[in-house]
Amino acid sequence: MEAVSSDAGEITGSPDAHAWSGKIRLKTGLTRGQRFPLLLRVNGLVNPVTVPDALEIVGPRPKILSLQKSLAGALGIELGSDELPIGISVGLVLTVDHLHDTIRPRLELGCEAGQSRQSLTLSPGEASSSAGLTLAGPGALYLSVDPGAIGYAGCHLAATVILDPEGRSDRFFLGRLVRVPRLDKFTLTTEKIGDSSYAGILEGHDLDVIEKTGWDVDHGVPVESIPTPVPGDPSPQTVRIVLPWPAPGPHALLYVWLRGESHGRKTAVAY
Repeated sequence: MEAVSSDAGEITGSPDAHAWSGKIRLKTGLTRGQRFPLLLRVNGLVNPVTVPDALEIVGPRPKILSLQKSLAGALGIELGSDELPIGISVGLVLTVDHLHDTIRPRLELGCEAGQSRQSLTLSPGEASSSAGLTLAGPGALYLSVDPGAIGYAGCHLAATVILDPEGRSDRFFLGRLVRVPRLDKFTLTTEKIGDSSYAGILEGHDLDVIEKTGWDVDHGVPVESIPTPVPGDPSPQTVRIVLPWPAPGPHALLYVWLRGESHGRKTAVAY
C-alpha cells in the first residue's frame, strides 16, 4: 500500500515489511454512527481498492475528572491526601465525563509500576471478594475496595474506565498504598527510663511498621521493642515504647514515624 485515504478525515502513515499503520484527523461536523469507506492506493494498481464501512464514528472516550474518598472506620493516625491504607475498605467516587446511561462501563484497577498483586476489572452490580462497583448517578461511579487486594505498599493505584466501543480513558491516579498501624490505646506507665523518659504501652494492629514515637512531628525516639501478639488472638498487638518527659501538655497526642519516613504522623491516641 502506498497511501490510505477516507472522506472521514486526513490520514497519514506509512508501510513497513508486514503492515501499514497511521493516524486519522477527523473532519469537523461528524456524528456518532456515521460510517466511511477506506480507499487503499496499492502499488501496481491503477484504481484504488475500496473497503466499505471500514470506519465507524463513535462517541468520545471516557475521561475521569475527579475523585472523592472516604474510609470505613477510624485508623487513629493521619493519612496524606494522596494515600490509601492497606487492609481497610475505602469508598471512592469517580466523576467521569462521557459516561452514558445506556452504556455499561467497566472499571480497571491496577498499579502503575510494580508492587502489584493483581489487576481487577469490575462492572456496576458485579462484586468480588475485595471490591464492588455501582453507578452513583449521572457521570459518577462508586467504588468500594480494599486497596491491599490490588497492590503492595508503595503501589500507585490507578483506574481506567472502559466503554465499548468508545474505548479506554487515560489512567487516573487514585492514591499511593501505605501500610499503617491501627492504634487503639496508649498508656504511659510510671516506669522511668534514664533521667527524663518514661516507658509506655501502645495497643493496636500492624504495630511493626512503627519505627519511632514522639510528642511532635520532628522529634522521635526509636522503638526498640518488637510487637507482642495478645494471647489467644494473634491480630491485636502491644508494643513497648519510650517517650521523653515532660509531655508538651496534658493528654498530649502521640506521633508515630512509619519505617523510612522523616516526619511523624499525628495520631488520635493520647496518654
